[in-house]
Amino acid sequence: GSRKHVSYRNSSRSVKKYALHTSRPELVDVEAGSDELVIGPGESGTIALVFRPQRTSMAGVRVFVFINDAASGKNVECLGIDLTYG
Repeated sequence: GSRKHVSYRNSSRSVKKYALHTSRPELVDVEAGSDELVIGPGESGTIALVFRPQRTSMAGVRVFVFINDAASGKNVECLGIDLTYG
């Protein structure tokens, strides 16, 4: 499948470890080995996404990328991606 890299900034004043996953891993998933991200204060890291090839056409499918605090498990951000396979 194709790949896309998304930048994510840690706006806190401490180092953060994030756990990453998607709502539809059969369509879009976090690249293997990249499901955790450690980012220093005020720094940016890269979320590597893999878009799985599809055999059927589909439009208007929304997939969410969840960015969770790895220590607490709480969601800190959610990115929405609208997909169209033609």
